[in-house]
Amino acid sequence: MILVQTARSETPAAHYALALAAIGAGLMLPAWSTASAGTTKGFVVTAMEYATHDGGPADCPGGLAMSSKDYYLQNLPPAERERLSKGENVKELFKLLYAPGGNLGPGKRTHNQCADPTDFQGPPLPTIQGAVADGMNLDGRNESTPGDAAPNTCAHQKFTSPTGAPGIDNQFWRAMGCIRGYRPDADIVKYQNANIPGGEYTVLIELTGVDDIRNDPDVQVGIYASPDRVTVDAAQNVLPDSSLSVPDDPRYRAVAHGRIVDGVLTTDPTDVRLKYKSQGYVDTDYYIKGARLRLELKPDGTAKGMLGGYYDVETFYDGFIRQAQVVTSVLLSYTCPGVYGALNNLADAYPDAKTGKCTAISTAFRLEAIPAFIIHPTDKTKTAQDTTQGAVNR
Repeated sequence: MILVQTARSETPAAHYALALAAIGAGLMLPAWSTASAGTTKGFVVTAMEYATHDGGPADCPGGLAMSSKDYYLQNLPPAERERLSKGENVKELFKLLYAPGGNLGPGKRTHNQCADPTDFQGPPLPTIQGAVADGMNLDGRNESTPGDAAPNTCAHQKFTSPTGAPGIDNQFWRAMGCIRGYRPDADIVKYQNANIPGGEYTVLIELTGVDDIRNDPDVQVGIYASPDRVTVDAAQNVLPDSSLSVPDDPRYRAVAHGRIVDGVLTTDPTDVRLKYKSQGYVDTDYYIKGARLRLELKPDGTAKGMLGGYYDVETFYDGFIRQAQVVTSVLLSYTCPGVYGALNNLADAYPDAKTGKCTAISTAFRLEAIPAFIIHPTDKTKTAQDTTQGAVNR
């Protein structure tokens, strides 16, 4: 495949001349060029992090969550606590933290407080008490009504956004926001921002049927978990205009109806699975039910906004708590039984048909994206066929 790129500063006449030449040569233009902007625009996500908010002392008035190590040590006699706190006894301490099943290795199933949190006791997880958080209004209601809930949700307390918008649903932040490692600009946010250039996951966004990039009431929006790694420079910055594939697995291809108003894209809800696989220990999905996008489409071809929806609780817990194992609960400062209890107690959508207990928790991710070429499975097949036919002809 040959890609033709043009400078973004070229005149419309120059674009038109290039388009005619490209069409005659059978070439594909970049997603941001004038010739293709009326039909399709492709993006690759360069940053995707939880929508956190620093509400100051009001967030966690009782302090941050206790780590599994500190909780274990505080329940020991003083002399034993002092002995196990010494550096030379760290292996013994972690063996006790992993009891009774031990640590079988990264990602391997065992029996311990993170693998089976309901079998163990731990302190209740402190949760966000402040009234302000970032996120989206997912259920369409502006206020919390005690004992009342929108269809397919459970009653819960709403937030107000930092800009004053009412009705924000972000129970994930309420549950996890008092964990040191999940605080704004702490470990998890830094980790998430390193994941994309590091190759743990790649997210593509594609707009098709675009007639006007500023205002269009009817566009199709694809959200894909690409199997390809992004292309980066020496500083680990994701490069624009790279060619990235849509996955063959339909589970990782979501399509939603969208609209553009004054340069801001919004979509209807759709379920989204984004494949995440770290090189060390985690193999899971970002599984967001009823997900919707809100993206500002900028004149320079980039996009910035938010993905909101309801994170399937069991999928999150298994991927980022159970598979991450006890050592992560020490590094980020939480207890696994505490996290499991908070997520399930604060889950606010998709109630179980038998128990009525909600199974997913409102969540929001901040996104940034840059232009990219998006290759569909049919495109890949056609390219392979063309290559094979060319070899035969030679």
